Amino acid sequence: LIGGSHVSAAPLSVLNDPNVDFIIQGEGERPFVEFLKAWEAGMPLDSVPNLGFKRNGASILNPMTENFPLDELPLADFSDLSPDRYLFERKPLCFITSSRGCPHHCTFCSVHLTFGDGFRRRSPENVFSEISQRYSEGYRVFDFEDDNLTFSREDLKIILNALIAGFPVKDLRLVAMNGISYLSLDREILELMKRAGFRSLNISLVSANADVLARLKRPHTLSKYLDVVNHAHDIGFDIVSYQILGLPYETIDDMVDTMALMASLPVLIGASIFYLTP
Repeated sequence: LIGGSHVSAAPLSVLNDPNVDFIIQGEGERPFVEFLKAWEAGMPLDSVPNLGFKRNGASILNPMTENFPLDELPLADFSDLSPDRYLFERKPLCFITSSRGCPHHCTFCSVHLTFGDGFRRRSPENVFSEISQRYSEGYRVFDFEDDNLTFSREDLKIILNALIAGFPVKDLRLVAMNGISYLSLDREILELMKRAGFRSLNISLVSANADVLARLKRPHTLSKYLDVVNHAHDIGFDIVSYQILGLPYETIDDMVDTMALMASLPVLIGASIFYLTP
């Protein structure tokens, strides 16, 4: 049984592989639960949403449906997992998300293929409750894996202010290794992030060429990027800035120009290699 962005992009090409029995498109919680219920009861699989299966050698894709509301998803049970298994700077780390999806449609990104065109948020209270529970379980580092953590600025401000009020700053470390869209960042948000426990900032310039960004349908601009880098540096962030090498629309000179620009700034350069998937 296989899921994920590759399956969501090209479901039949995966399902037609003789080594694959089932696939799930899109978000997996609801269809996986419904699949297990049907499988254990020996019931037909036609009613399981988002499922792909085979009948008499033919591949069948069931209709898609909405997932459970994010606030209704129960927290993962970590009771049999030692917090010492995953450490960041010698402190126990766990992942967290406050939202799913991204309203942008950058053509190199697969997020909308899995989560759809929308942007869905958990309530700030739900997110804070999870962090509080994980803290009581011994976790001290929280890695936000949102695809666009800062898009809902007001919700993020509520979360950050609650963390500032509820936890000692030196005992709580916040990171966003998946990167943060700099389009929604400003000095106010950056200062709140720093006070709440963020010390590093991962952002992605992709390319400094405006024509390339336009062809990629990326709404970010170079001027906004420079503003964010300058603000973040002033506040004291360690900044990692990524570019994508090998984009179909870029020349070698474009790539060198982007890297040269970042080399002139107070950032650590991260190079992401473009690779084409279905």
